Amino acid sequence: MNSISVSQENKKILVVDDHPLTREMLTFILEAEGYSVDTDENGVKGLQKVKEDNDYSLIITDLEMPEMGGLEFIGEINRENIGLPVIVLSGNNDVTKALKALEIGAYEYVLKDENIENTTSLAVKRVFEKHELKQKNLDLIQKVEIKNKELEVTNLLLKNAIQNLSESGSAISSEKNLLKLLEMIVGKARELTSADGGTLYILEEDGMLHFKIVQSASMNIFLGGTSGDQITFPPVALEKSNVSAFAAIEKKIINIPDVYQNESFDFSGPKNFDKSTGYKTKSMLVLPMVNRDNKVIGVLQLINSKVSYEGMEEEIVSFTKYHEEISNSFACQAAVCLENVINLEKINAKNIAFKRFVPMEFIGMLGKSEVEEVNLGQTTDSEMAVLFSDIRSFTKLSESMKPNETIKFLNH
Repeated sequence: MNSISVSQENKKILVVDDHPLTREMLTFILEAEGYSVDTDENGVKGLQKVKEDNDYSLIITDLEMPEMGGLEFIGEINRENIGLPVIVLSGNNDVTKALKALEIGAYEYVLKDENIENTTSLAVKRVFEKHELKQKNLDLIQKVEIKNKELEVTNLLLKNAIQNLSESGSAISSEKNLLKLLEMIVGKARELTSADGGTLYILEEDGMLHFKIVQSASMNIFLGGTSGDQITFPPVALEKSNVSAFAAIEKKIINIPDVYQNESFDFSGPKNFDKSTGYKTKSMLVLPMVNRDNKVIGVLQLINSKVSYEGMEEEIVSFTKYHEEISNSFACQAAVCLENVINLEKINAKNIAFKRFVPMEFIGMLGKSEVEEVNLGQTTDSEMAVLFSDIRSFTKLSESMKPNETIKFLNH
């Protein structure tokens, strides 16, 4: 007898045949192979058994039986979506029906002849191999479908992330008021990460991180910016024991699931705040704000990412890898926008200072809009009345000069 290596352990077979001798013979053959065998005499009773017992691994059925024949029996198994493999037993005159049985779902057919012992044993082993391979393929297909759905969700999240990041970036890029921009940076970062709170520090010339914005939605705290409510917290020294300072020094993103379980940093500040206000600081995401020159100009700190499910209260959770990536991109954008607005304010301050010494009306007469556009020695022909005090007899001196000599004198 040929040997096919298939585990027979815990495999239970149902034999359905109206001939007692056939049932007894197949039982003897299969039990000798190590299978557990159950029998019945027609399709009606066989169908009832497989509905009541989920332990069957295979059905062997005759084609010609009273009450319900083999073809009808297979059809009912398919309709009930039982999913068991079937072998049909066929006499020499039943080959056409046997082929029909294969068309509607049977795995194999076995002729009732003198070789039935060998052919049945081999057929059973082949069917189990085929069925196990089919199940593996179905499992693989299911895993692929799950992965495809996961990819669809990931792509949707990525699409939404890009859209949210783009909208947030556009919003802060168009804001030219420094205080409003500071508020907007923290607000948009909180939206992107579902964070309850946020703090924005600016690294100033004294080498310390100064609080500029402090927000907590659940506590209704909105300090700094255009709120008019001053922040009284002292600036943070650049010492690695402080998580925000560490992020600035190392230019690293710090993601902490629970500050009360973390011993790498000194969280006495948040813990004291919690104690005095009843707040509960848990998850924290800290991001350095790096400009175009790869210099840290500030730090963005986000607190307590929240999720909510239908019918349940909000839950504080850790910031995810997705939160790290999208907020880091936003922090880099924010750093550039912040630096641009700061530089713009410096330019505006210089322009105001210039206007004290060079009137804009005079710059306009030269056909220019800004003092930086005026070149040394640039002139224009205009009639005007000038009242000025005589400085070191300049009036008398200028009376003896030609106009071009006077201009040359004034420009040297």
